[in-house]
Amino acid sequence: MPQAVMDNLLSYSRPGNVRELENVIERAVILSPEPVLQIPALQSPEQPGLDTEQSLLSLAGMEKAHIIEVTH
Repeated sequence: MPQAVMDNLLSYSRPGNVRELENVIERAVILSPEPVLQIPALQSPEQPGLDTEQSLLSLAGMEKAHIIEVTH
């Protein structure tokens, strides 16, 4: 595995779990046209409807923000 591919995998913040990583590698193995594994640049998927600040809140913080939003 080339170092660039390894760096790409290490810098990718998997939003899922080990299964997500397994799927990325399996897809790359199937789609790589060469005998050396190639993985295109990985980007973490954006979750529609969530801004960065809300995605960093705890569950209690999100509940509080939701209650404030719906009561105003």
